[in-house]
Amino acid sequence: MSDPTQDLKLFVRSRDTRVFHRESAPPPDDAHLDLQGVLSQKVLGEGGREQYVVEIEGTPWFAQHAEGSSFTEGDVVVVRAPVDLVLLYQGEDLIS
Repeated sequence: MSDPTQDLKLFVRSRDTRVFHRESAPPPDDAHLDLQGVLSQKVLGEGGREQYVVEIEGTPWFAQHAEGSSFTEGDVVVVRAPVDLVLLYQGEDLIS
């Protein structure tokens, strides 16, 4: 059993996460988790593909896919992931 005073932590695999320019992001819906942040870095990932590091409230978030083009550091973006692939942990215990 986890300690109820421990912070909750959200986990989504980077391959299940997409980045959108804020202006072109789809409208929110119940099937997705949408978080707004700032693109802090583009990095070279597996297979030579660009991956994206987005800062969301001071925490780095990694995304493997982007919808659109011309992403530059400092862009305000929306990070989107399917709710059914989001995991919530408290300590080392899976909550949902």
